[in-house]
Amino acid sequence: MRKHLLRLSVVVALALALLPISFSAAHKHGAHLRVAHLSPTSPAVDVFLNGAKVVENLAYKGVTDYLALSGTAFEVVIVPAGGKIEDSVTPEPIKLTFDEHDNGYYTAAAVGSLADNTFEVVLLNDNPAHGMGMMMSAAKGEARVGDIVITGAFARPSAMAGSHGHGSHGHTGQGGFGVSAAYMKIENMGSQSDVLIAAESDVAGLVELHETVVENDMAMMKPLAEGISLPLGSVTELKPGGLHVMLMELKRELKAGDSITLTLIFKSGKKVTFDLPVRMP
Repeated sequence: MRKHLLRLSVVVALALALLPISFSAAHKHGAHLRVAHLSPTSPAVDVFLNGAKVVENLAYKGVTDYLALSGTAFEVVIVPAGGKIEDSVTPEPIKLTFDEHDNGYYTAAAVGSLADNTFEVVLLNDNPAHGMGMMMSAAKGEARVGDIVITGAFARPSAMAGSHGHGSHGHTGQGGFGVSAAYMKIENMGSQSDVLIAAESDVAGLVELHETVVENDMAMMKPLAEGISLPLGSVTELKPGGLHVMLMELKRELKAGDSITLTLIFKSGKKVTFDLPVRMP
């Protein structure tokens, strides 16, 4: 872990040294993204954004201009120069999500090495208000939308109702795949409070926000119709035995090592979709 953090710190320093910041391509609605090739042992690359090629033959130390983005959710695929999307150098597309009101500037920096499987893409926040080169992880289980930051998110393997304290809810799920729950930390770095009001998932027909409460020495699931409050400057933890996102009517069995897609919806209008791993708590 220390080596990983040291390497990322070097990446940030290198990015600040090599990447001049120019905000001349501003537009009022939508974020701005550029790509930096900072992987010295990797070949020149092409970059696809939501299926369209936006960068060609980008070599080491190469940096693109800012691209004005239209939309909030993007899939980035990096391939060797001249390759097709199927030739992606990462197992899955790199998913980036921005708030619809975010017109800031970001750098997607390709770092590490393909040779030793350390290649990855880190998202750097180029906006002066956030500190130049602030890293925003695109890893599974992590996401950011505006000033809301999600970290450490995961879903537990599916279980039939009655296991893991879910029996009091009474849902077994269509198809007999049982239920699951998602946990995470949500940090509100903004200047006003917000509320997580709903969630959706590709693997569940029904998703609700719940809290585990103990009544008469029995743990019960309590649906939170008003949502989960996120006070300004706070870190709210969703964890086993407490607040959580309940996944019901599962469409398939969830096993450790799988991944799912989760969408969180906030009272402020923010919405973020990201992937999270399936593992035991």
